[in-house]
Amino acid sequence: MDCYDHQRDHHQCSLYTVCNDVLIEILARVASSSLPDLCSFKCANKLLHGLADDSYVFKHVSMEQIRPIPWWPLSIDELSFLRQCLESQNPEALYRLGMIEFFNKDHFEVGLALLKRAASFGHDEATYALGMILLCDEDAESRLQGIVVLDELEEALRQRYWCGYKISDCRKKCQKILRSMWVNCSLRPQELHACKNGCKRNSGRSWDPDDLNSFNCKSCKWDHEFKLFRSTLTNS
Repeated sequence: MDCYDHQRDHHQCSLYTVCNDVLIEILARVASSSLPDLCSFKCANKLLHGLADDSYVFKHVSMEQIRPIPWWPLSIDELSFLRQCLESQNPEALYRLGMIEFFNKDHFEVGLALLKRAASFGHDEATYALGMILLCDEDAESRLQGIVVLDELEEALRQRYWCGYKISDCRKKCQKILRSMWVNCSLRPQELHACKNGCKRNSGRSWDPDDLNSFNCKSCKWDHEFKLFRSTLTNS
C-alpha cells in the first residue's frame, strides 16, 4: 500500500467515526446552499450517499436551481426529488405547491394550508402571500389577522436588516412565480378599515411605491401594498 492509499483509507475511517447526526447537519447546510454540491457529496462514498437522503437534509435543500413551474415534463428522478422535499416539509417546496394549488388550480383550502405550513417554518414569501390572501377574506377578523401577519413579517425582515431583504422583495418573488403560471384566482380587495381622513402618505416623505414607511396607518400601508401585489393577478 502506497502513502496515498494509506491516507485515503485513514480519511474514510475517520469519516465513519463521526456521529451520523453531525454528518447529517453538515449535509443539510451544504444542501441549503447548493444542490449540485450535495450531489457531489452523495457521490463521495456509500455512507454520505445514504445520509444525504435523510428527511432533515431534504427539508433544508435549496430549490434555487429548479424552476417553480417546469416548461417540460419532469423526469422520474425529478419527481422523486420533489416528492421527497414535500414529504420532508421543505418550506420552499410547500410554498411553491401552495401557490400553484391556490392561484392556478383553485384548490383554495389546500393551497392556503400549504402556505400556512411554509410560513410556520419562517418562509418569507409564503408569509407574504398568506398575508395578502387574508387581506381579501370576507371575515373582518381574518383581514385583521392578515395585517398582523404582514406586520410581523416586516418586523422580522427589519431585524435582519443586514441581509437587505424587504417587503418589496417578497412581493417581487411572489409575482415572479405567479407570472410563470396561468393565474385563475383573482383576489378581491376588501375594506381594511382605512383611516377616514385619507392619510395615505406623510407629506415630505418619499413617493417611491415601495416605501411603506411613509404611511400614517397600517391599514393604508397594507392596502397600498396589496394593490401593488394584485397588479400581477390582473395582468396575468
